[in-house]
Amino acid sequence: MRYRRVRRFLAVLGCCSTLILAACQSASPEVTQPTDTSVVQATESSSFTSPLVFDSPLARGTPHATPTAPTPLPGRAVVRGGIISRLTGMPIADTSVYLIRGVGPNQDEMPPVWPGPVEGDIRGRTDMDGWFVFKDVPPGIYYMAIWAPLDYVIVEKQEGSLNKPLSLKVQGDQMLDLGLMAIYWP
Repeated sequence: MRYRRVRRFLAVLGCCSTLILAACQSASPEVTQPTDTSVVQATESSSFTSPLVFDSPLARGTPHATPTAPTPLPGRAVVRGGIISRLTGMPIADTSVYLIRGVGPNQDEMPPVWPGPVEGDIRGRTDMDGWFVFKDVPPGIYYMAIWAPLDYVIVEKQEGSLNKPLSLKVQGDQMLDLGLMAIYWP
């Protein structure tokens, strides 16, 4: 009796292994990796012309115009950018984006633990093409998080061989264009 159970288990295990191997060997689309080593290029600009350095639908001809950003209120800023998946190059649409205020003595450090939005964080949302605009942002140092299925993703920049959280120094009367950012997206 026990011998039959073991044989049946091994037969089912063999079938499952065959299916998994067959699925892994199927043709998958070619993924184009960015040629630029920087993950984000943040520039201050009044014309909002952003270099699109990644091969994506947004970078190839920009099917939809980037959103127009309003003039910042006195002493406040406007922060704008776009988000794509680093793996697929597709825009990350209709998801929550947060500016997280820095902590520490100089208010310039990433919070050691960020369980989700807290008082003082600024919330926005990407449109269907992955673009977002934060209006009326108070001056300060911020970090950016994006809601991914079941968790938050902190936007990072590459420094040498390390990835570090992207720090945004926002000043009053500033229009900050973050350009197109590629993140690892589930």
